[in-house]
Amino acid sequence: MSFAFGGRSRLPAVAFLLCLITASLTFAETAPSASDDDSGVTVVATVPAASQADLLASQRDYVSALLNPNQTAATNSYLDALRNDLRLAVMNAVTKPGGGEVEVAVKSAAVQFFLDRVRLFERAIGSQALTTRWSLFEATDLTSFEQTLKAELARQIEDAARYPDGTEPTPLKGRIAEIQDNLNSLTLESELRADGKIAGANRAQVSSSLSGEQQTLLKALSNRSETEEHAASVLYEAIELRLNWNHANVTEALLKGVQREILRGPHRSALVARVIDLNGSRFGPFDGPRPSDPSPGITPPDNPFSPSGGATQDLRDAAFDEIEARRSGDGVRLADATARRQINAKGIRLVTGTAQDAKELALAVMSDEDLGKLLASYQDWQSALLESKARNVATWHGEAELLDTGRWVENILSEQRARAPPPDPDLTGLHGQADVQAALRSGQPPSLEAEAFADTLPVELERERLAALQIQLDQPQLFIDTALESAARKQSAQVVKAEIAATNSQYKSLAAAIEGNLQSGRAAGARLAGGLEAAALQKLCGQAQALSEILVKLSTESELVEILKGTSIEAALLSSSVQGSSYSPELVSEIAVRIRSAANTQALPRAPPLLIDVPSNVSAGILRAPASQANIVRSGTAVLPTGDFDGLYNRTLAESYDTLVKDIRLAPGGVIVDVAFPSEFTDRYQAFAIDPADGQLRINLDGIWRKVVPAPGSDVVRAAWAFVSDQRVAAVDIRPLDLPGQQALAQARPGRSVSWLPSQRARLNEELLGLRSVNISPAIVDTGIGRALIGADELIFEALSIDPIFEASRQFYRGIDVTDLRARLALDEKDLGIGPSTVNFKSILSVAGPTVAVFPDRIELEFTFRYEVYHLFSDKEPMRLPRVSAWFADHDRELRQRSPELKALENFATAVATVRSAKAFQAATDISPMLLIGDEVVTPRYLCRRRNTQDCELPMLRKLLE
Repeated sequence: MSFAFGGRSRLPAVAFLLCLITASLTFAETAPSASDDDSGVTVVATVPAASQADLLASQRDYVSALLNPNQTAATNSYLDALRNDLRLAVMNAVTKPGGGEVEVAVKSAAVQFFLDRVRLFERAIGSQALTTRWSLFEATDLTSFEQTLKAELARQIEDAARYPDGTEPTPLKGRIAEIQDNLNSLTLESELRADGKIAGANRAQVSSSLSGEQQTLLKALSNRSETEEHAASVLYEAIELRLNWNHANVTEALLKGVQREILRGPHRSALVARVIDLNGSRFGPFDGPRPSDPSPGITPPDNPFSPSGGATQDLRDAAFDEIEARRSGDGVRLADATARRQINAKGIRLVTGTAQDAKELALAVMSDEDLGKLLASYQDWQSALLESKARNVATWHGEAELLDTGRWVENILSEQRARAPPPDPDLTGLHGQADVQAALRSGQPPSLEAEAFADTLPVELERERLAALQIQLDQPQLFIDTALESAARKQSAQVVKAEIAATNSQYKSLAAAIEGNLQSGRAAGARLAGGLEAAALQKLCGQAQALSEILVKLSTESELVEILKGTSIEAALLSSSVQGSSYSPELVSEIAVRIRSAANTQALPRAPPLLIDVPSNVSAGILRAPASQANIVRSGTAVLPTGDFDGLYNRTLAESYDTLVKDIRLAPGGVIVDVAFPSEFTDRYQAFAIDPADGQLRINLDGIWRKVVPAPGSDVVRAAWAFVSDQRVAAVDIRPLDLPGQQALAQARPGRSVSWLPSQRARLNEELLGLRSVNISPAIVDTGIGRALIGADELIFEALSIDPIFEASRQFYRGIDVTDLRARLALDEKDLGIGPSTVNFKSILSVAGPTVAVFPDRIELEFTFRYEVYHLFSDKEPMRLPRVSAWFADHDRELRQRSPELKALENFATAVATVRSAKAFQAATDISPMLLIGDEVVTPRYLCRRRNTQDCELPMLRKLLE
């Protein structure tokens, strides 16, 4: 499989993401906010449980009280609640600065969101002094915050110091700048207070009634849609600030990642309720695969950052290896130990959210005995360094080593004090093996960044080793350490080797994820995942090409040849048309996050409503009911209503038309598509692509690009790709609803109590008996082509309709005289000794061919449609209706001209033949236009076929389901 790229499309916004902050950006230290009622008013404020009693019981009454000019006490109470939200958000962001970029973005967005809310309220009530993020805190709080921020800034600067100048990752530089900005604003607040230019903590209150303008502002403040839109914009800004990614093609999917982060928290159920409320049935109850399920195409490595993983042990060992390497002067071993310590600590920080640096975490995972041993070793080493400094003052170059050793001693003593009784109630961070294990065992799924970090762990470790070697080379030395320089050159080759291995691995994971998306991705989730996958693949191709150039250059150095021997890049990545590629060390982890984000977006469960399709002249129309676990099954990564398709057709017995129709009873009563180019085109068929300019499918035959006729759209080609990958040629099967199916449908609304009279129960059973079960290929369920193929099968039954009420006026079907068809049907039924019926018919509509005509500018495909109609018996083999079947064959051309369903089937057959032959002939494929497609279609799960269409009104089922 090879991939090429066309243009980039802007992804549509996803409505349900608007609820993220308003529903979820509250914190564990608070009690849950009041839930929405049917007034549509949302009060986002979250207040301590002790003050909940001060608020009015219902939101409607509460907001009404706010708008009453005489209720200033209620207004002040609400203002206090909003300010308390802001205080908690600031405290959460400052005192818990750890975690991944998405988690930090959520915390920062929460601060900005609540600050905006407070200021809007203050302007509404006419407050002269608007709140800032620091103005709600006392001076002692500000001092504590300043110390915390300075410690975090020092840790981030230490992380940045490991990179050569100009190569620091963009998120790291942005994080440092943000912390510095917070420190500057906090310092300014303290200075202004000290000079008396501003007062202390802001507690402005309402002292008089509210004006009409103020009441209007308060109404706006209480409006849910405006609040949600503002929350979304704040979160967009926070995400883009930290990740510096293009808004046009990835932001929506990253917000899905943010949703996943929030789902880990204590307000999961409230968020799910809001998502359902905003989106109806599009993303229904989370009764399918959770976002934390293993993603398609990605085989997660043994997670070293789990409680049973090896990260904590290796972190402990690295600290002891480090002191031994220092004492022995082994720079290479020191670089390895330092790198392992940094990488293991980073992984633990991502999983636990702690802000502790690599030294602090290395000590936190040790036993008390280990701490004592390490302290003794560093104190001995510190004494040796001081003694050496005293003897060689003039030539002393070990000041940096002495300072670092001193920090180790201070950190060990600090860790010992933290563990000593009595426990310090103000103590933060993880201290001791029990703390660390408890944090790793939190039961929450790993974050998006933690998963991506585990995916790229080998690269991160090799890069960290190189950084540690470079730090040593940058330190003042008495003489040039040639061994260290050689080690650094060799390590640079190890980094390239690891990055190539990671690039190849990411390509395989991404290709598998793309295949999964094409097979089962639907609606907005498919488009979002596809956008991320396309962007990731484009960056992956660019990185691969840049790495290829570096590999060629390094391979000319004799001391690196052995290291790079056998290293190669996936050929498909190098064949891409991506131009202007440049190497970036950040891309490996960025691509990993994109792949994870795409897979997690695609894995979100989708539960569309259950449809029961009825004839078009039934006044009540299609019957819709909520989907439940009883009538949806998991296929790949999506929850799709495929009926019992997988149980009916395994891949061995459904791989061809011939195997399917060996037993007519078991054959699908519906549509079979078994088509492919003749074998004579094996060497001529070179590639196919969808032209981004006009959406036209084109095939490269004999080196010349030709358009394909008929001309399927990119959505049909996407469905065909999935259909061919599924390997089954059965597309649609429609059959009588069996007893288990009837029971499942009757129980589709569990817990709903309906009182039935005996006559009503009998009518319900009669309605169930008249239904047909739609079993549809997972490749085309909930797609436009899937619905069209169901219609193609229905066309035969509509033409055969003998409803006595309409018989006289329906001698023409779609402009075709069906008088002869009815006569043939009567003769076939007479020969079989049966009476008029449409209930016991079975139709098999199959597509064969094609014949291929090649022209200079186009390729024309012509398919054969085979119409076979049978009558089913309960006690003997099905009998073919030869005259009826022949009538449809005789009128095939007219039917195709007048029936959009058959035209759609012809287009689908064209796409299937194109894709199947491309895969068989190993032709190049451009899949990019297919990635950004997601049908907003729901295919019916059941059909109603009755002799009298009035019998498809289904009043009892409607009472049960609607």
